[in-house]
Amino acid sequence: MDIEVKEIEQDGVKYYEKSAKLKMKVSDYGVKVIKGSEIAAEANVKINFTIDASKDYYMLSGYLNNKLIPDTQLPAQDSYGDIPTGKNVYDVQRLANNPVALVDHTNSASMIAGNYIYLAENKQGLKFKEILRPLEDIYHMPTKDAVSAWANGFGVSYSIGGRWLYDWDKSDPANNVYVLAKAILHEASHVGIGADEWAVSTAPDTTMVEEKGDITICETLEESIAKYFETDDERYLEQIEEKKGEKNV
Repeated sequence: MDIEVKEIEQDGVKYYEKSAKLKMKVSDYGVKVIKGSEIAAEANVKINFTIDASKDYYMLSGYLNNKLIPDTQLPAQDSYGDIPTGKNVYDVQRLANNPVALVDHTNSASMIAGNYIYLAENKQGLKFKEILRPLEDIYHMPTKDAVSAWANGFGVSYSIGGRWLYDWDKSDPANNVYVLAKAILHEASHVGIGADEWAVSTAPDTTMVEEKGDITICETLEESIAKYFETDDERYLEQIEEKKGEKNV
Protein backbone atom coordinates (compact mmCIF):
# COMPACT_ATOMS: atom_id res chain seq x y z
CA MET A 1 0.00 0.00 0.00
CA ASP A 2 1.32 3.42 -0.96
CA ILE A 3 1.18 6.11 1.73
CA GLU A 4 0.67 9.74 0.80
CA VAL A 5 2.05 12.45 3.11
CA LYS A 6 0.85 16.03 2.79
CA GLU A 7 0.86 19.22 4.81
CA ILE A 8 -2.48 20.47 6.09
CA GLU A 9 -3.56 23.33 8.29
CA GLN A 10 -6.45 23.35 10.74
CA ASP A 11 -7.37 26.27 12.99
CA GLY A 12 -4.05 27.92 12.22
CA VAL A 13 -2.00 24.84 13.23
CA LYS A 14 0.07 22.92 10.65
CA TYR A 15 0.09 19.11 10.57
CA TYR A 16 1.47 16.29 8.48
CA GLU A 17 -1.31 13.97 7.33
CA LYS A 18 -0.74 10.39 6.22
CA SER A 19 -3.30 8.53 4.16
CA ALA A 20 -3.49 5.56 1.84
CA LYS A 21 -3.08 6.75 -1.73
CA LEU A 22 -5.65 5.50 -4.20
CA LYS A 23 -3.67 3.72 -6.91
CA MET A 24 -4.94 2.94 -10.36
CA LYS A 25 -5.19 -0.81 -10.91
CA VAL A 26 -3.76 -1.49 -14.33
CA SER A 27 -5.53 -4.86 -14.14
CA ASP A 28 -8.87 -2.98 -14.26
CA TYR A 29 -8.17 -2.14 -17.91
CA GLY A 30 -7.36 -3.91 -21.12
CA VAL A 31 -8.35 -6.15 -23.99
CA LYS A 32 -7.92 -9.87 -23.69
CA VAL A 33 -9.15 -13.01 -25.37
CA ILE A 34 -11.04 -15.46 -23.18
CA LYS A 35 -12.86 -18.71 -23.82
CA GLY A 36 -16.62 -18.78 -23.78
CA SER A 37 -16.41 -21.13 -20.81
CA GLU A 38 -14.72 -18.34 -18.79
CA ILE A 39 -17.30 -15.60 -19.36
CA ALA A 40 -19.72 -16.50 -16.56
CA ALA A 41 -16.97 -16.25 -13.94
CA GLU A 42 -16.24 -12.65 -15.03
CA ALA A 43 -19.86 -11.51 -14.91
CA ASN A 44 -22.09 -9.85 -12.32
CA VAL A 45 -24.82 -9.03 -14.87
CA LYS A 46 -27.24 -11.56 -16.31
CA ILE A 47 -25.91 -12.92 -19.61
CA ASN A 48 -28.53 -13.07 -22.35
CA PHE A 49 -26.45 -13.94 -25.41
CA THR A 50 -25.59 -17.45 -26.56
CA ILE A 51 -22.09 -18.54 -25.58
CA ASP A 52 -20.01 -21.13 -27.38
CA ALA A 53 -17.90 -22.52 -24.55
CA SER A 54 -15.02 -23.49 -26.84
CA LYS A 55 -14.95 -20.23 -28.80
CA ASP A 56 -12.62 -17.24 -28.23
CA TYR A 57 -14.17 -13.89 -27.31
CA TYR A 58 -12.71 -10.43 -26.86
CA MET A 59 -13.31 -9.03 -23.38
CA LEU A 60 -12.72 -5.31 -22.74
CA SER A 61 -12.31 -3.84 -19.25
CA GLY A 62 -12.10 -0.28 -17.96
CA TYR A 63 -14.29 2.56 -16.71
CA LEU A 64 -17.44 3.93 -18.33
CA ASN A 65 -17.26 7.06 -16.17
CA ASN A 66 -14.95 8.44 -13.50
CA LYS A 67 -15.40 10.22 -10.18
CA LEU A 68 -11.66 10.61 -9.73
CA ILE A 69 -8.84 11.04 -12.23
CA PRO A 70 -7.08 7.65 -12.19
CA ASP A 71 -4.09 7.43 -9.85
CA THR A 72 -5.06 10.67 -8.06
CA GLN A 73 -7.51 12.07 -5.54
CA LEU A 74 -8.55 14.80 -7.99
CA PRO A 75 -12.18 15.03 -9.13
CA ALA A 76 -12.72 14.00 -12.74
CA GLN A 77 -14.58 16.81 -14.48
CA ASP A 78 -15.72 16.05 -18.01
CA SER A 79 -16.05 18.34 -21.03
CA TYR A 80 -19.57 19.36 -19.99
CA GLY A 81 -18.48 20.37 -16.50
CA ASP A 82 -19.95 17.27 -14.81
CA ILE A 83 -18.22 16.08 -11.62
CA PRO A 84 -19.67 12.78 -10.34
CA THR A 85 -19.57 12.93 -6.54
CA GLY A 86 -20.64 10.51 -3.82
CA LYS A 87 -20.84 6.82 -2.99
CA ASN A 88 -23.88 5.82 -5.04
CA VAL A 89 -23.75 7.98 -8.13
CA TYR A 90 -24.55 5.42 -10.82
CA ASP A 91 -27.95 3.79 -11.16
CA VAL A 92 -27.24 0.95 -13.59
CA GLN A 93 -30.44 -1.07 -13.21
CA ARG A 94 -31.85 -0.13 -16.61
CA LEU A 95 -28.53 -0.76 -18.36
CA ALA A 96 -28.03 -4.06 -16.52
CA ASN A 97 -31.46 -5.24 -17.70
CA ASN A 98 -30.47 -4.55 -21.31
CA PRO A 99 -26.66 -4.42 -21.24
CA VAL A 100 -26.04 -3.59 -24.89
CA ALA A 101 -22.90 -1.66 -25.81
CA LEU A 102 -23.90 0.65 -28.65
CA VAL A 103 -21.78 2.49 -31.20
CA ASP A 104 -21.93 6.31 -31.01
CA HIS A 105 -25.15 6.37 -28.91
CA THR A 106 -27.09 5.14 -31.95
CA ASN A 107 -30.28 3.41 -30.79
CA SER A 108 -30.39 0.76 -33.48
CA ALA A 109 -30.29 -3.03 -33.31
CA SER A 110 -27.64 -3.00 -36.04
CA MET A 111 -25.33 -0.80 -33.92
CA ILE A 112 -24.83 -3.23 -31.03
CA ALA A 113 -21.09 -3.81 -30.59
CA GLY A 114 -21.33 -6.16 -27.62
CA ASN A 115 -22.77 -6.75 -24.16
CA TYR A 116 -21.62 -5.51 -20.78
CA ILE A 117 -21.22 -8.45 -18.42
CA TYR A 118 -19.93 -6.56 -15.38
CA LEU A 119 -20.93 -3.17 -13.95
CA ALA A 120 -19.77 -1.98 -10.52
CA GLU A 121 -19.22 1.38 -8.84
CA ASN A 122 -16.11 1.97 -6.75
CA LYS A 123 -14.17 5.00 -5.49
CA GLN A 124 -12.81 5.77 -8.94
CA GLY A 125 -16.00 5.42 -10.94
CA LEU A 126 -18.08 2.90 -12.87
CA LYS A 127 -16.04 -0.16 -13.75
CA PHE A 128 -17.10 -2.40 -16.61
CA LYS A 129 -16.31 -5.56 -18.52
CA GLU A 130 -17.70 -6.07 -22.02
CA ILE A 131 -17.80 -8.98 -24.44
CA LEU A 132 -17.56 -7.91 -28.09
CA ARG A 133 -19.69 -9.56 -30.71
CA PRO A 134 -17.76 -11.98 -32.93
CA LEU A 135 -16.78 -10.16 -36.12
CA GLU A 136 -18.05 -12.96 -38.34
CA ASP A 137 -21.56 -12.47 -36.89
CA ILE A 138 -21.72 -8.74 -37.71
CA TYR A 139 -23.07 -7.70 -41.11
CA HIS A 140 -23.51 -3.94 -40.57
CA MET A 141 -20.20 -2.41 -41.67
CA PRO A 142 -20.07 0.63 -39.28
CA THR A 143 -20.55 -1.73 -36.32
CA LYS A 144 -18.07 -4.25 -37.68
CA ASP A 145 -15.52 -1.47 -38.14
CA ALA A 146 -16.02 -0.25 -34.55
CA VAL A 147 -15.74 -3.74 -33.06
CA SER A 148 -12.54 -4.34 -35.00
CA ALA A 149 -11.12 -0.99 -33.79
CA TRP A 150 -11.80 -1.75 -30.11
CA ALA A 151 -10.63 -5.36 -30.36
CA ASN A 152 -7.30 -4.15 -31.74
CA GLY A 153 -6.86 -1.17 -29.40
CA PHE A 154 -7.37 1.57 -31.99
CA GLY A 155 -10.56 2.64 -30.20
CA VAL A 156 -10.67 2.92 -26.41
CA SER A 157 -13.22 5.59 -25.43
CA TYR A 158 -16.67 5.22 -23.88
CA SER A 159 -19.58 7.53 -23.16
CA ILE A 160 -22.67 7.09 -20.99
CA GLY A 161 -26.19 8.24 -21.83
CA GLY A 162 -29.23 8.64 -19.62
CA ARG A 163 -30.76 11.05 -17.12
CA TRP A 164 -28.56 13.17 -14.83
CA LEU A 165 -29.46 14.79 -11.50
CA TYR A 166 -27.17 17.54 -10.16
CA ASP A 167 -26.62 18.87 -6.63
CA TRP A 168 -28.46 22.21 -6.52
CA ASP A 169 -26.34 23.76 -3.77
CA LYS A 170 -22.88 22.60 -4.90
CA SER A 171 -23.23 23.15 -8.65
CA ASP A 172 -22.20 26.44 -10.24
CA PRO A 173 -23.64 26.69 -13.78
CA ALA A 174 -22.11 30.15 -14.31
CA ASN A 175 -18.65 28.55 -14.09
CA ASN A 176 -19.60 25.28 -15.85
CA VAL A 177 -19.44 23.23 -12.64
CA TYR A 178 -22.16 20.59 -12.29
CA VAL A 179 -21.87 18.25 -9.30
CA LEU A 180 -23.46 15.03 -10.51
CA ALA A 181 -25.33 13.39 -7.64
CA LYS A 182 -27.12 10.67 -9.61
CA ALA A 183 -26.58 9.26 -13.10
CA ILE A 184 -29.44 7.03 -14.26
CA LEU A 185 -27.85 5.10 -17.10
CA HIS A 186 -29.97 4.16 -20.12
CA GLU A 187 -27.01 3.05 -22.24
CA ALA A 188 -23.25 3.24 -22.67
CA SER A 189 -21.49 3.51 -26.02
CA HIS A 190 -18.25 3.13 -27.87
CA VAL A 191 -17.25 6.60 -29.09
CA GLY A 192 -14.29 8.06 -30.92
CA ILE A 193 -13.71 10.74 -28.26
CA GLY A 194 -15.63 10.82 -25.00
CA ALA A 195 -16.58 13.76 -22.76
CA ASP A 196 -14.87 11.93 -19.88
CA GLU A 197 -11.28 11.59 -21.10
CA TRP A 198 -10.58 8.89 -18.51
CA ALA A 199 -13.49 6.63 -19.61
CA VAL A 200 -11.40 4.16 -21.55
CA SER A 201 -10.54 0.48 -21.93
CA THR A 202 -6.80 0.96 -21.65
CA ALA A 203 -4.87 2.15 -18.59
CA PRO A 204 -4.62 5.95 -19.04
CA ASP A 205 -1.39 7.91 -18.70
CA THR A 206 -1.82 10.37 -15.82
CA THR A 207 1.82 11.41 -15.48
CA MET A 208 1.03 14.94 -16.67
CA VAL A 209 -1.71 15.43 -14.08
CA GLU A 210 -0.57 17.59 -11.18
CA GLU A 211 -2.21 16.58 -7.93
CA LYS A 212 -2.57 19.49 -5.51
CA GLY A 213 -3.24 19.21 -1.82
CA ASP A 214 -5.68 21.24 0.22
CA ILE A 215 -5.14 24.99 0.35
CA THR A 216 -5.06 27.16 3.47
CA ILE A 217 -8.22 29.05 4.33
CA CYS A 218 -6.83 32.55 4.85
CA GLU A 219 -8.20 35.04 7.36
CA THR A 220 -7.22 38.24 5.54
CA LEU A 221 -6.82 39.59 2.02
CA GLU A 222 -3.13 40.17 2.62
CA GLU A 223 -2.62 36.54 3.70
CA SER A 224 -4.48 35.27 0.62
CA ILE A 225 -2.27 37.38 -1.67
CA ALA A 226 0.87 36.22 0.12
CA LYS A 227 -0.17 32.55 -0.23
CA TYR A 228 -0.87 33.03 -3.95
CA PHE A 229 2.60 34.47 -4.59
CA GLU A 230 4.18 31.79 -2.40
CA THR A 231 2.51 28.81 -4.07
CA ASP A 232 1.39 30.10 -7.50
CA ASP A 233 -1.80 28.11 -6.82
CA GLU A 234 -4.66 29.75 -8.74
CA ARG A 235 -7.18 28.48 -6.20
CA TYR A 236 -6.09 31.34 -3.93
CA LEU A 237 -7.40 33.82 -6.51
CA GLU A 238 -10.94 32.89 -5.51
CA GLN A 239 -10.13 33.67 -1.88
CA ILE A 240 -8.59 36.97 -2.93
CA GLU A 241 -11.76 37.97 -4.77
CA GLU A 242 -13.89 36.96 -1.78
CA LYS A 243 -11.74 39.02 0.60
CA LYS A 244 -11.93 42.01 -1.75
CA GLY A 245 -15.70 41.71 -1.74
CA GLU A 246 -15.76 41.62 2.06
CA LYS A 247 -13.74 44.82 2.19
CA ASN A 248 -16.14 46.56 -0.17
CA VAL A 249 -19.23 45.68 1.89
